[in-house]
Amino acid sequence: MTLCEFEVRHQSRIHKYVVQCALTINLFNEKLFIFVWFWYVFLALITTVNSLRWLFRSLYWPGHVQYLRKQLRAFDATQREAGILAKFAENYLRRDGMFIVRLIGMNMGEVAAGEVICGLWNNYSIERRTIAEKSGRKGVGKSRTGVGGQRVEVV
Repeated sequence: MTLCEFEVRHQSRIHKYVVQCALTINLFNEKLFIFVWFWYVFLALITTVNSLRWLFRSLYWPGHVQYLRKQLRAFDATQREAGILAKFAENYLRRDGMFIVRLIGMNMGEVAAGEVICGLWNNYSIERRTIAEKSGRKGVGKSRTGVGGQRVEVV
């Protein structure tokens, strides 16, 4: 809305009027900005829901083990115990590794994420698996060759 000035000639006299008028471009802009406002509200709601979903995924540990089992089962027929997969997720991948694998799954596809998980599982050697099984939650040890070529476990 704006003020418009115009003159009206009535019986040889000029009358000046100042009235409120609606410009066509203002009506168009109003409709456009109402649409943009609702679009931003919609995007804020979707972003909030997606952030809560990612937060739940990153904090819910049994979901990590199920995701690993599903990805490893797709590439390899052997069954793995849930305890070993839980230790693999907890001690080897940890939260940041699972976050990266989930991002790979979302952006590049589940096949690429499965290949990455299979590569990491193969890198998670038998020695590390046995150390993780023995030590519980303390962490994963590293094996090194000591004096005389003997393997030494460092925890």
